Amino acid sequence: MSSKRQAADDKVSLKDQEKKGRARAKSLGMKAKVWSEGGASAGKTKKQEDLPTNRPKLMELLSAV
Repeated sequence: MSSKRQAADDKVSLKDQEKKGRARAKSLGMKAKVWSEGGASAGKTKKQEDLPTNRPKLMELLSAV
């Protein structure tokens, strides 16, 4: 999911993105899982704290696949 800022630009809220993702998973006969980091986004800046290794939910997701 995108950051809140990107969602605002795209005019699609995080809640709506989650709803669409859950519906898609259901249509595929899959169980949905939400990997939420709140407002964290890899695309917002290039600062050190935005590196993937500093995003625990992203690292958890990558470890799960």
